[in-house]
Amino acid sequence: MALDADPEMVAMSRAAVPGRVLRASLPDLPFDDGTFDAVTANFVVNHVQDPRAAMRELARVKRHGGRIAVTIWTARTPEWADLVGGAFGRAGVAPIPGQRLDVELDFDRSVDGLLGLGEAAGLKALAATELTWDWEVSADALWSGVAGGVASVGQTFLAQTRAVQVSAEREFYEAAAGVADEGMLTLTSTAAYLVAT
Repeated sequence: MALDADPEMVAMSRAAVPGRVLRASLPDLPFDDGTFDAVTANFVVNHVQDPRAAMRELARVKRHGGRIAVTIWTARTPEWADLVGGAFGRAGVAPIPGQRLDVELDFDRSVDGLLGLGEAAGLKALAATELTWDWEVSADALWSGVAGGVASVGQTFLAQTRAVQVSAEREFYEAAAGVADEGMLTLTSTAAYLVAT
């Protein structure tokens, strides 16, 4: 069973993976209490409007004794964002209005912050750590996500004039060429990871 709030992601997932894929979003999941033995939320809790309510909902649909695994992006800027951000800066990309949460709803984007969310939802941590890995991606694949409007960076790109978009793309490919190996980028990413019961 998989869920996503975006209808396009639901359609893509249905085409790519076996099993049921539903359109739903945190913190209102269409399941009874204790429905699942295992619940995962990969890079979603840091994108919802109320992270604490989202974590409580994940805990609610987990059966007693079951496990939850959650990942979030940490506050550390990943290398891909530095690469794209540099290109945006050189191209004169104008930022869009901030999408940060209100202070009372936000949380520290770290292992401790994620652990705090879990504990506030009544979960007991089995593992809480930082994960770092090298993401290998082609420059074309990375740019297609930006140009396709994925996440805040993509929405920022789409909000620009066509001339600025063309300049940003040129700047990105010039920068990528300087660090790519045969068109492939190796970019370090860091996440906070929590497994809890």
